[in-house]
Amino acid sequence: MSSRFNAGAQISSIILLIFGLVVGGLLLQDNKVQTQKNSETVQLLDAKISKRVDDLDARVSKFIEKWQARLNVSNTVNNATLTKQAQILEKQLTNEQHILGNLTAHRHVANYTRDQILALQNTTIQNQKLLLEQEKQLLDLQNKTNTLTGDEYAKLADIRVNNIVNWILGNLTNSTR
Repeated sequence: MSSRFNAGAQISSIILLIFGLVVGGLLLQDNKVQTQKNSETVQLLDAKISKRVDDLDARVSKFIEKWQARLNVSNTVNNATLTKQAQILEKQLTNEQHILGNLTAHRHVANYTRDQILALQNTTIQNQKLLLEQEKQLLDLQNKTNTLTGDEYAKLADIRVNNIVNWILGNLTNSTR
């Protein structure tokens, strides 16, 4: 039994070996096919990724070009604005210098005019004082003259005459008694 068993074990070993080789060959074949499919898939994925990378690169490059164009326009506008602002500032400084010069000239004219007006005002005040003094003297003279020649004189003369008459009459009546 042992030889039969050995022969059966050898045959089974050979069958198992053949079966293992066939299965191994099939697995290798399947692995080779799978590797080839994987390789094709990898190549397709690489192609897709490469296409997407190229597309992304093109979009980024286009974005950068547009951005650069915007920067160029912005720089041009900003430079023009800065130039215009510098011109406006220069014009404003010139205008301020002219205004300052005009204000200084006007201040000199105003000060001279004020001095002339103050001198004239002082002269006028002095003249008014002289006129008031002369008017006061005239009024005093008029009052003295009115006392001697006017209606007041007639009233005073009548009072004086009445006083004299009353005095005389009073003295006469007193002496007769």
